[in-house]
Amino acid sequence: MQQPAVTVEAVAAQSSVNLGIVSANDIVDGSLTPTSNAPSAFPLGVTQVLWSATDAAGNLATATQNVVVQDTTPPLVTAPAAVTVDSATGQPTAVAIGIATAMDAFIPIIISNNAPASFPIGITTVTWTATDANGNSATVMQTVTVNDRSVLAGLPPDPGLAGQATLAGIDSDNDGVRDDVQRWIALTYPNSQKTRASLTQMTITMQQFILDAVDPAKSMMHAIQMGKDTRCLAYIQGGIFSTISSEHKAIFLNSALRSQAWLQADHQLSGSMFKGMDYADWKKGCNFDPDVMPN
Repeated sequence: MQQPAVTVEAVAAQSSVNLGIVSANDIVDGSLTPTSNAPSAFPLGVTQVLWSATDAAGNLATATQNVVVQDTTPPLVTAPAAVTVDSATGQPTAVAIGIATAMDAFIPIIISNNAPASFPIGITTVTWTATDANGNSATVMQTVTVNDRSVLAGLPPDPGLAGQATLAGIDSDNDGVRDDVQRWIALTYPNSQKTRASLTQMTITMQQFILDAVDPAKSMMHAIQMGKDTRCLAYIQGGIFSTISSEHKAIFLNSALRSQAWLQADHQLSGSMFKGMDYADWKKGCNFDPDVMPN
């Protein structure tokens, strides 16, 4: 009488096991019915089952069978849904990424992840790991996307000396503002949407002023608009507007070619008289509503 070992995968803390068919034969009594001490369900590990058969004369024969119950099945783990958030500052930000879930026959299940304390701009892949009580583990991935919504997002690259080679300069996004000036405005006033809007408005007019320097009528039209632009900035910045305006003009006229064009356009205005605006009307110089902007 003999029975081969049995190895099964555990489905619970106690698992039913099919031990197979055991037979015993006696030269006198013929076929005998073996019995065993097998439990109704088997725990993890190796259990030795004792089989025995007794003939009519009371002769006893025994055999052992090893029953191996093993757990090699990892948990079934589900990652949280992908997350997308915005960063108003363009800096790494904390993100609520949710919690993974896992199922397994053997508890407790330990769930961990490699998420950073704050997520940088772009896409970060978070790895979730679930480990059951027997050390089997499974991993799943979750993506966390942080969009840069700061004023510095999407700024054109610094054109360097190439941006000074022509009168018009480089305006890679075709918004009417040279790339070098656009970058200066954003980098100098990242926390004042009103100031950025006012300087952008002013820059567009100044660009046309130097490009149309040979046309007296256009020079006059642009000069009138620049007066409105200046009053818009004064409405927003009060007494320091002239300092800001001077710094902006120095950035704008950053080449001899542009300075010469400015002087040429300014010469077209020689002898012209300009009407001022009352303080109550300064806000009207803005082509936007600064009062609805947060800062």
